[in-house]
Amino acid sequence: MQTDGNTFYGHSGNLGGAWEPLAEHLQAVADTAAAFARAFGAHEWARLAGRVHDLGKYSPRFTRRLQGHGRAGDHAAAGALLVLHRYADAGLPAALAILGHHGGLTDLPAAKELRDRLARRFVNRCPDLTDPDFKAILQRFQADGLTLPTETLPRLHKDRLSLIARMLEVRMLYSALVDADFLETEAHFNGSAEKPRANRPPGPALQAERAMELLQEHLRRVRASCEASGDMARLRADLLAACEAGASLPPGLFTLSAPTGAGKTLAMLAFALRHALAHPQHPFRRIVLVIPFLTIIEQTAKVYRDVFQALGPDYVLEDHSLARVAEGPASERGRLLAENWDAPVVLTTSVKCLESLFARTPSDCRKLHRLANSIVLFDEVQTLPTHLAVPTLAALSRMSERFGCTVVFSTATQPAFDALHEHVSAHAPAGWRPRELAGPELGLFERSRRRTRVHWRLGEEQRVEWDALADELADREQVLCVVNLTRHAADLAGRVRVRVRARARERSREGTFHLSTRMCPAHRTAVLAEVRQRLKEGWPCRLISTQCIEAGVDVDFPAVYRAFGPLEALAQAAGRCNRHGVRPQVGEVVVFRPAEEAFPPGGYRQAAQATASHMAWLQGQGRALEDLDLLSDPQALHRYFRTLYDLTAPHAAPAEARALMEALEVGSFTDVAREYRLIRQDSVSVLVPYDGQAFDDLQRQAASAESFGELRDWFARAQAHAVAVYRRADKPLWNVLRPVEFGPLREPDEALGWFVLLDEGAYDAELLGLQEPEGWPIL
Repeated sequence: MQTDGNTFYGHSGNLGGAWEPLAEHLQAVADTAAAFARAFGAHEWARLAGRVHDLGKYSPRFTRRLQGHGRAGDHAAAGALLVLHRYADAGLPAALAILGHHGGLTDLPAAKELRDRLARRFVNRCPDLTDPDFKAILQRFQADGLTLPTETLPRLHKDRLSLIARMLEVRMLYSALVDADFLETEAHFNGSAEKPRANRPPGPALQAERAMELLQEHLRRVRASCEASGDMARLRADLLAACEAGASLPPGLFTLSAPTGAGKTLAMLAFALRHALAHPQHPFRRIVLVIPFLTIIEQTAKVYRDVFQALGPDYVLEDHSLARVAEGPASERGRLLAENWDAPVVLTTSVKCLESLFARTPSDCRKLHRLANSIVLFDEVQTLPTHLAVPTLAALSRMSERFGCTVVFSTATQPAFDALHEHVSAHAPAGWRPRELAGPELGLFERSRRRTRVHWRLGEEQRVEWDALADELADREQVLCVVNLTRHAADLAGRVRVRVRARARERSREGTFHLSTRMCPAHRTAVLAEVRQRLKEGWPCRLISTQCIEAGVDVDFPAVYRAFGPLEALAQAAGRCNRHGVRPQVGEVVVFRPAEEAFPPGGYRQAAQATASHMAWLQGQGRALEDLDLLSDPQALHRYFRTLYDLTAPHAAPAEARALMEALEVGSFTDVAREYRLIRQDSVSVLVPYDGQAFDDLQRQAASAESFGELRDWFARAQAHAVAVYRRADKPLWNVLRPVEFGPLREPDEALGWFVLLDEGAYDAELLGLQEPEGWPIL
């Protein structure tokens, strides 16, 4: 490698293996980052950050590193210091983005404090810097023809903001910078002698008008083949019309509250497309559908792909752990688009979307800038943990107010988030005041009540033993029973199967099924497919399940039993009963208390306690539960959620909520990212032999993988054949597991969190899934 005094060569930053002129790379990153940040008015700052993010590479030490000698050192400090010297307080977001563009964001100090800290490192000639001679670095930068803007750049914000809002501002700028750095680095390494830079083609545009035409065609086909009753069909039509009418309202925050089976998923999509068409002056760029459960994402993605098939394979993007991995160029294209959500319609999980809003690393934050000027649809929002409600609502409120997002919260059991408006306002000026798309004048919930009748068995004298309940369930031809714990579901399913087998003359008439997280996703998918087929054909079908059947899973039973739990969970279970309103008789919902009553820890148990308190209050007012419509009355659910939020108010917040708020109060990106977790369990993934051929193939493919790219694809395939269990070092666990042997690692690496089940008899592929050795708790 050579230098000529004016052109100084540097590494492109991320992938390793080849070199490019540093000035060319810096300018390319600056231009791309500016293009990304233009959507939220931060393009000048993004251009500046891109131009100086690798400033420290203008050093002899870095040149020696490129020649294979020594270590590179810190090349980000120089650019951050230059920005703070030139722009003082206004430059803090750009300086933080520069400092974290490889290792991640750390904290949110005052600008002067950070500037002095960085300056001392150069004055003290810290050995970890690529070059402690700051002036020499700047001279080389200028000799390459690179300069800083001469004009004063506008501040990113003028109002006094909470740390949640300020940290979000930094993350969005950071997202634009790191995505640009990744893409421009990739373009360099994909280049050739004839074409030095080969940029990946961008994802397709939204094309809202054409997409709306395709959706309308799909809806016409759905109506023509609809099996729902006339009443339910009219209810769905009214909901769709309300969503389309509400699309003309100004961008902002919305709720969509409608009973289960009312067609919210397609109605939301219609709202989003109409909303984009109704506001051409507000250039909405994409629609992001956020769903808590993988089973719902997969069934929704299939519908969306059918709707938009004519717009090409890249129009709908799935970004979740079970997204299908195919072979060939299409798979690679999909993987690249998922890295930064470069698609017009994105389906992802609540974990991926919401945790990104509070993340700190380049890979987690890289897609955030794509949310600017997007329509973000959240389904089943009642699943949001209560202790995360205030910071989550504050971040989304700020995304709407500052970054041009329209946000829709959809569910049949709408939480009383409006009760948190004042708490949210302390962190986001707009607070939480969404507009409802399906107003009470539609009477949607009143019209859906005719589908079911609820029986309450909650008295102490009515508590039921598992044997008695199994007898009752075995007497029914088609029934769903939902319980609170995996061990309860497995125990009850086994008891029901014994009783049904003793009576059934033919094995095909047995029809006993079990569903829980003890079963790998491929197993659960197969069970749901058979359950739906049996329900459609009128065959015997008795399904014992945990909560994983609730919220969005499209099954329709004539009778549903639900163990007492959180009120929204009871309502969601009831939504699986006479779902389409076509049964000749009213569906039966039975809410019971088992003799052995227990709840999952944390927020679920707290919500069950709030439900009990709410019901006790109602009965204390002399009101009988039988006379109330607790499971389908929005006002009843609203009162319950108010009770729940009273239990989780700041003075009574659980420890994890206090830790998160403390991290937010001091502006620690590191601590916030650690504490903001929708799922906190420390778990490992266990490869199970549900499908023997896949089980053997996955082990062989892991051992033979020779690159991390192959491992990445392996992880995606393996998710469908794995069960999550708590990470425990007790004897029963290690007696039946061994770490997966990954080829490039040579030695089993337990830190990766992937294990193989050694005792194949411990997985019941017929009914129960993974069996639980004593002392081995399963999620």
